[in-house]
Amino acid sequence: MSAQKLTAFEGAVLAGLADKAGLAAALLEAWAYLPVDTVQSARSLVDAAQFGVTEEGSTRDLLERSVGLGLVEATPAGFKPRSGAHMRFQRLAFALHAVEH
Repeated sequence: MSAQKLTAFEGAVLAGLADKAGLAAALLEAWAYLPVDTVQSARSLVDAAQFGVTEEGSTRDLLERSVGLGLVEATPAGFKPRSGAHMRFQRLAFALHAVEH
C-alpha cells in the first residue's frame, strides 16, 4: 500500500466520516493503540480518546456509520474492527485530521 495515495476503501471512509472529521480522527487514533481483537463500545472509545460523556452520542452515531462503511462490525457487546481495518486506523486518523483543517 502506497504511503501517499489513499485506497478506494480509505477514500470512501474519509468521505463517509468527513462531516465529523475531528471526532472520527481522535476516536480512530485512540482505537489504534488498543488491542486489535477487543470489542469497544461508544463509552470505552470516549474514555480512550479522553472525551467527556457529551461526545458519547456522536461517537455512537459515528460507529454506526462506520458499520455501513465497512470499517467496523457490530457485535452484541459493541463494535470491533473488520478484518484488516485496525491496521488502517492511524492512517485514517491522520487523513481525517487533515480534512478537519
